[in-house]
Amino acid sequence: MKRYTDCSKCIFLDKNNEEKIYFCSLDKLKLYHKNEIKIIRSKNGTPIIEKFICPFQRTVNWKNKDIIKNLSNKEIEDLILEENGFPFDCFIFENEEIDIEKAVEELLNLDHKPKYIHITFRYMHQDQDLLLKLSNKIEENKIKYKLVINLDKELDNFYESFLVFMLNVQAPFVAFYNKNYKLRSNFTTEILNKVQRELVRFAYANTENKEFVLMPTDMIREYLTEEGQHFLDRIFETQWLNYKL
Repeated sequence: MKRYTDCSKCIFLDKNNEEKIYFCSLDKLKLYHKNEIKIIRSKNGTPIIEKFICPFQRTVNWKNKDIIKNLSNKEIEDLILEENGFPFDCFIFENEEIDIEKAVEELLNLDHKPKYIHITFRYMHQDQDLLLKLSNKIEENKIKYKLVINLDKELDNFYESFLVFMLNVQAPFVAFYNKNYKLRSNFTTEILNKVQRELVRFAYANTENKEFVLMPTDMIREYLTEEGQHFLDRIFETQWLNYKL
């Protein structure tokens, strides 16, 4: 998997003819350097950003390249961020403190909706009317989803169900919807700006009592490997850098 950015074909790469140094017209290289992201130079002097994928990189094939000529850098960044969106997948495990239909409605009201919604129902809980309602709502929004009914009592727990969910995860962030909570519809736009424009870093983002929690997928995979079924507890115990939603 690619974990670097070669700036050589980016339309925002420019060159100072006097000093013969390549730079980013959006000033992203300065921001990355300030945040200790390593930048090396190719033989031709073009920048290569190591272990980081620049969300603002665009090539000559970009469909919007002709409309940015009269835009400010801020307006260009806004356009790119809207195009990027905020990709995350969401896991809901049925429990007594969540109304799943309301939770799905909250997700569908967000500025940037989940790319994938995975809902696991408890052992043998098969409500056909609810399943049909959920399917219709999610499909209307053209979101990938899976509705799972636990048929094995020994596997009827959060951890085992979450492992099944993770088999289908492709987004860089994963959300847990644990209890009903009124989500701010613009929180995804807020985090999108914080993460991609400002490079704000956090181990997880959460509502006041962790009714809704958002985490980087890579971190979850790492803790799952090391801590197994205790992965969430260990994340909350060892990671202090969180962002309040």
